[in-house]
Amino acid sequence: PLAMAAGRATLELLDAKAYAYLDRLSARLADAYREVFTRHGVPICVQRVGSMLTPFLVECPVRNFEDARRQDLALFRHLFREMLAEGVYLPASAFEAHFLSLAHTEEDVERTREALERALPRALAERKREADGSAGS
Repeated sequence: PLAMAAGRATLELLDAKAYAYLDRLSARLADAYREVFTRHGVPICVQRVGSMLTPFLVECPVRNFEDARRQDLALFRHLFREMLAEGVYLPASAFEAHFLSLAHTEEDVERTREALERALPRALAERKREADGSAGS
């Protein structure tokens, strides 16, 4: 009962302005992923609806699980660690979505973009070392 009342009260506070803000913020984060990955020549397909988005590390389109499984999971694993080192906690699986909230700001999106700029080259280098059999050397 208390949780239901709290949930209902929260939903009543969300208006068109809040949803528009979340949509704009999510679009900016999706664009940041596309820009950074494209600049580094790495395939990416960002799926986005409202405040949710998932960057798949594969060429578009991603329509189903089979398409999603084609993504570069080794790169995701290294990117996840490198983003943690940058202070950004990504969803722990390449198959999970990012969920933005009203607590997130334009500055958070910009910090995430900057972290991607630094983390992606390191993740690419780690993936290459791993593929070459020299990981940890």
